[in-house]
Amino acid sequence: MEWLDDVLEDIKIEEILDKDSELIFQECGLEVLKTLWDKFPSIMLYISTKPIVRAKKIYIQKHYDGTNSKVLALLLKVSERFVFQSASEGDPRDEMSENTLKLFGD
Repeated sequence: MEWLDDVLEDIKIEEILDKDSELIFQECGLEVLKTLWDKFPSIMLYISTKPIVRAKKIYIQKHYDGTNSKVLALLLKVSERFVFQSASEGDPRDEMSENTLKLFGD
């Protein structure tokens, strides 16, 4: 998006941003915002946290030793209860497979 770089020599980026674009700019920077504009123009995006929750559960199952619930909770920014529940659940990847089967059948 070289043309945008040319425009930005004459104005501040904030002059053209709407609320969502401004948030992305503030939190992720101009390069991420430009990449999103370039790769996903006019597409409404919803970024689910389900994959991150699954990853946290997998991390907990790999690293929980029965004594480090507080450490894991702080590291992953979750509650201690989430750590205990995740440690006692089955593999979250199996849950994903079960959901896929429900959607698409056997």
